[in-house]
Amino acid sequence: MVSLDKKKLAALEQKILLMREEKFEGLPEKHLCFTNEYIGYHSRRFATLALILEELGINSSSKILDVGPTFTALFFHRQFGCTVDALSFSPDEETPFGFNYQFDLNDSQFEDQWRKDMPQYPVVVFAEVIEHLYTAPEVVLKFLASLTEPGGVIICQTPNPLALRKRIQLLAGRHPFEEISLERGSPNHYRESTLKELVRYGQNAGLEIAHAGHYNYFNPTYRQNEANISPTMGKLFFKLSDRLPGSMKPNCMVIYRKKSTR
Repeated sequence: MVSLDKKKLAALEQKILLMREEKFEGLPEKHLCFTNEYIGYHSRRFATLALILEELGINSSSKILDVGPTFTALFFHRQFGCTVDALSFSPDEETPFGFNYQFDLNDSQFEDQWRKDMPQYPVVVFAEVIEHLYTAPEVVLKFLASLTEPGGVIICQTPNPLALRKRIQLLAGRHPFEEISLERGSPNHYRESTLKELVRYGQNAGLEIAHAGHYNYFNPTYRQNEANISPTMGKLFFKLSDRLPGSMKPNCMVIYRKKSTR
């Protein structure tokens, strides 16, 4: 399902990096909760998502759901002209890109608390969120599936707990994972899942696996959470990570498909 054109991916990365210089005048501050460093660090990930959305046929008449949006809602809306609804901790309200629905995904374990007043979407972007939840991924995916059209997809991106850097940290006697934050709304990573686990979670939730793979799209050139890595070393490590065996790459991506009713 995923066929990433390297030239198109690189062009999109550059477009995203240029957006770091923009002021985004007219946007309310709450929709600018990202830094230039964050955009740079995630630029290949954003570009990857854009190519997948393009492959899925997203255009100006489309409506997608972005779970825990940051820069992505702005970028998807600009790139495709589509409506980008959101699911987050913020209250129900209109946004510059669509509509925000308030829901804590940890409450997915209580089916009677699921939101039943939301539309269904052809695409749900569930990127860099699953590792922040303390609730079983299967029940979270079941809830997100209820918001997905039959035949639609849930795109899940998350860090790889078996990445080479984390293995080296363990061997060096350093804990490779973040401490749980005191802030419930920004808890850091509770648990990172392997690709095999992510596949199993989806299957247990009754979803088909349209794609599953390891990726390299965290760019340490921009040093987010990498204070001991210089930009030069970050750039070198980023290039070398492209050549690592799949299971040692920094990132996992699974695309779940909701079964068609036909």
